[in-house]
Amino acid sequence: MSEWNQKELVELIKKYESSVGNNILPGLSSIRKKVVEISNLLKKEEFSDIFKIKPIKEKEKGGYSFDEKQLNAIFLILLLKYDENEDLFEQLINKKRLVNSTNDRIKKLYEKSMKLRNNKKNKEEHAELLEKIIKESFQLQKLMEEYSKIVSEIKDYDYKRLDKYESKFDHIKTGKIINQYKDYIGFMSMEKEVKSYLSQIFEHISSYTPEVAQEIIEELKEEELTIINVKKKLMEIKMSHSDQIEKENHELIKLVESLELNEQQYNE
Repeated sequence: MSEWNQKELVELIKKYESSVGNNILPGLSSIRKKVVEISNLLKKEEFSDIFKIKPIKEKEKGGYSFDEKQLNAIFLILLLKYDENEDLFEQLINKKRLVNSTNDRIKKLYEKSMKLRNNKKNKEEHAELLEKIIKESFQLQKLMEEYSKIVSEIKDYDYKRLDKYESKFDHIKTGKIINQYKDYIGFMSMEKEVKSYLSQIFEHISSYTPEVAQEIIEELKEEELTIINVKKKLMEIKMSHSDQIEKENHELIKLVESLELNEQQYNE
């Protein structure tokens, strides 16, 4: 889907919350209001420019529609605004404002100095303007470094959060696959030794991605569950699979992960 409406966004967040079993955002009843607030914020060029997105526009019949990059920005801002330690988004906004205002001052000083450059009567004033430009340029460089540092912190924050919640989501899905198979074979009533080796298989694949866990379960369905076959299968998966297999992203995580913060260079 290339576009999302407000209702779909709220439903996607709701689905995500229930999947990871974690309350990382405010109550779902207030999500719609928060989405509107952030959408209004991102209508402005100065805010939408921080992320590589087009300013969000309200539809003629009311409400908003979002492309994937706009959705990424909204969701990340929601997370940042409710971070318990510090509001990185507010820091980013404030720093961007300082960068913009400093850049504007440099432009105006430069334009003024160009008008005075060839006028000998204004030589002293021209020299003063150049001093101001140099001073403001140093300040701009400092602000840009601080801005980039906040961008890096946001990226680190997002990667850590993604890893944390993605792992939880995969663990839940893999657990469901294992439990469905247990029901399918009547695990609780099975012979004790077979059950013991199967339990070791389940413990081993519990840390696998759902896709790999499903693949192994499908292979088990083809086996006659004798002691020797199950024991052989346990040795086989220990040898041929790793518990550190690359994870496949959850739908919403994929969207958020593609977010690119705009670290564009400003005029010197």
